[in-house]
Amino acid sequence: MSTSAKSRCPRFENAEKEMVFELISKYKHIVENKKTDAVTNEEKRKTWTQIAAEFNSMCPAMHYRSAESISKLWKNSKKIARQQAGQERQERIKTGGGSADIIKKDENYDSIISILNEKTVFGLTNPFDADKNIKSETSENQAMSETNDDEEIIELVIEDSDLHENCNTENEEAVPTTSSTPTTAKRVYENVPEENTTWKKI
Repeated sequence: MSTSAKSRCPRFENAEKEMVFELISKYKHIVENKKTDAVTNEEKRKTWTQIAAEFNSMCPAMHYRSAESISKLWKNSKKIARQQAGQERQERIKTGGGSADIIKKDENYDSIISILNEKTVFGLTNPFDADKNIKSETSENQAMSETNDDEEIIELVIEDSDLHENCNTENEEAVPTTSSTPTTAKRVYENVPEENTTWKKI
C-alpha cells in the first residue's frame, strides 16, 4: 500500500516574517476589515493573493509561499501577540507587591501590534485598573487642592484686614445715640473729662 506524504513548506524565517508584516501593514485596511459579507470576503481573498505575489517577487531566493500559508502565519502571529499582551497586562496589575515578571515577546511583536487595533489587544483604558495611576493622580489633585486652599486663605486674610480697617473708620465717625434720640438728628461727641461728658444737638 503506497501513501503519498503531503509536502510541507519549511517554517517562516524571521526575515520572511518581517517582509510579510510589512506587506500586511500596507493592506491592513482590507485584511483587518471586520466585515464578513460576500463582497468584503472576495476583496480579502484577492488582497491575500496580491500579498503573496508581491512577497514571492521580493524574495525569489527564498521558499515559495502561498496566499493560504501567509494568511495562516498572520492569524497565528496575531493570536500569539494578543496572548503576550494579556500576560504582560496581568503581570503589571497583579496584587501581592514586587516587580512584574518580564514576558518574553516575539521578535516581531511591535510590528504586529502596530498593525492591529490597540483596543482589540489591550482593551479600553481604565484609570482604576491599577493603584499606580490612582496614587499619582491623587497626589496631583491633592497638591492642586492645597494650592487653591492657600490662595483662598490669602484672599480671606486680605478681605478681613480691609473689613477691619473699614470698621475702625466707621467707628471713628460714629456718633453715640440712645433709644430716645431721633434717627435724623446728628450728635457730636466732645472730648471732655469723663465726669463732665455732655451731649449737644446740632
